[in-house]
Amino acid sequence: MLGRLAKWLRILGYDTLFDPYVSSATIAKQAEEEHRIFITRDVKLTKHSDPISFFIVQSEDYREQLREVVGHFKLDISSNLFTRCTICNKEILPVEKEAVKDRIPERSALNFEKFYQCPECKRVYWGGTHTQNTGKRLREIFS
Repeated sequence: MLGRLAKWLRILGYDTLFDPYVSSATIAKQAEEEHRIFITRDVKLTKHSDPISFFIVQSEDYREQLREVVGHFKLDISSNLFTRCTICNKEILPVEKEAVKDRIPERSALNFEKFYQCPECKRVYWGGTHTQNTGKRLREIFS
């Protein structure tokens, strides 16, 4: 239900759990155990648990959802950009270009020196045009 929101919160650098294959009830329980805030659009789900641990997003649009969450929790949208894996949520770590050269486009290997890798899923990240495009989209969302 909120997969795109989770991805964008990770882009902003926030520890965000999301698994479309796990039930909402299971995730809500985990959120409670780990003292996390459960963000949902499912009002019915919040009636079965402590309402303090829930935040109900109103919009169906991920951009508005992101504005709702950032505004409500007064989140910093620039200090930790691109520090988490968008897939598995782990903090990405610097990696030598030579270690990932066979997993990046040749053009990126020629044009960039700094690369990062997720220690969990091994996805590789670098500051390519997608980073610029994401920054532009964030400016549009929050302007």
